[in-house]
Amino acid sequence: RAIAADPGHAPSRYHRGRVLVRRYFESLFVWSALGTKEREPLLKQAREDLEKADGGRDVELLECYRLLASGKSAEVARRVAERLRLGGRVEEFYFLAGVLQYQSKDYRAAVGHFTSALRLHPRHLYSYFHRALTHASLNEVEQALGDLSSALEVNPSFALALYMRAVCRGKGGDFGGTVADASGAIDLGLRTPEVYAIRGTAYGRLGDYDASVQDLAKALEMADADWPMRAQIQKVHDAGLSLRKRKE
Repeated sequence: RAIAADPGHAPSRYHRGRVLVRRYFESLFVWSALGTKEREPLLKQAREDLEKADGGRDVELLECYRLLASGKSAEVARRVAERLRLGGRVEEFYFLAGVLQYQSKDYRAAVGHFTSALRLHPRHLYSYFHRALTHASLNEVEQALGDLSSALEVNPSFALALYMRAVCRGKGGDFGGTVADASGAIDLGLRTPEVYAIRGTAYGRLGDYDASVQDLAKALEMADADWPMRAQIQKVHDAGLSLRKRKE
């Protein structure tokens, strides 16, 4: 409404542009139903807002996200290195460096870059989230859980962090915690086969075969035919059916 009243209002343009940059990033690297057709207008509007507000650093960040999504990691790495050399407000570029290292499976380097981003911006949501993913890739479950909890302190409505914490809790044997976090993610609108599968599996480990079979059946119903987890979840589902019959 502020921009409609004054199209040249730079603060409103800048902050709307920043919000759109975050949405664009989420659509590429986090979790979103946005396809290319919806994503391109988002990119265009974000760039227009930031350019009109003289937000050069954020325009550069937006371009790095676009290049990374296009598979041009080497060009992104060059831009990130240059920005870090220049200094200033560089937490987003440390974060980007971490994403690059994570994608190349250099997990220790990725942890270091995410940590550098968090030193500069202690509430940087996606640095906590991606550092948690990196710790999980290193089978460092406790560290991953700590980072996911920190992400949820920054944004309690971050459903994907709840889902990932459910996964990590399951790896640590806390199946009650898995059920609680997966249920929280579902309540926040993250209703995917993976969420129902992790909750259904946890219910089974807790001996609640009715709830387990129900969730696993829902996961199989929602998933595509080529879902990578289909065979595994079908097996767990069928085992749950057998165990439920025995209890009856």
